[in-house]
Amino acid sequence: MKITDSWVNFREAYMSGSEQFQTKIEYGMKLDDDLYFSIQNTSGQGKHFDEFNNRYNEIESNYKIPLASRLFFWPGFVFNWGSNGSAFDPYVKLGVQVTDNFMLIAGYRYNQNNYQSFDYNGDYTEDSNQEVNIWADLNVTDRIWMEYNFTYHKRDEDYRYGNGSTENYEHTLALSYKIDDHFTPYIDVAYLDKASDGDDENRVRIGVYYHF
Repeated sequence: MKITDSWVNFREAYMSGSEQFQTKIEYGMKLDDDLYFSIQNTSGQGKHFDEFNNRYNEIESNYKIPLASRLFFWPGFVFNWGSNGSAFDPYVKLGVQVTDNFMLIAGYRYNQNNYQSFDYNGDYTEDSNQEVNIWADLNVTDRIWMEYNFTYHKRDEDYRYGNGSTENYEHTLALSYKIDDHFTPYIDVAYLDKASDGDDENRVRIGVYYHF
């Protein structure tokens, strides 16, 4: 196996409801264009970009399996750890290359926290949730790429999201532009349902990939 792609991804995010800045630094690679691996760190800068706290570290890996000429399957997992503890999240994805420049992907992910927190009833226990994603990817040109991502979350009955429910919905629209073989800046905007105080949680993320 050989490395067919590797990159560094630097991204800054702002959440309007929780009024928080976050910074992500990621290193990733692909082996033979099929095996994906990345490691990242996400830190928080607070409300006025005047703080620094290590939020969590994360490792992700998946493997692309062709089922037919335009049908693909990805089993994978995410493992993250931070000051609260760790979480292991296995997932599967199924993708269809509808046309040469348009792809649809559906995914299911199970998120299991390996640490305890207070639930809706005040009990101290472990939390888990399920996640369903749909991605629509469009290569507008050989340099411009767009993606829409719909996400549905379902938590355990004893936990609640900021909207007061065990369910929430997210919508994300992303746009990137490939400057050359190395630099690809991008931006995405998202509606993340409600923050913990019940305010609308909107998010803007701006970043850049550098490919080696």
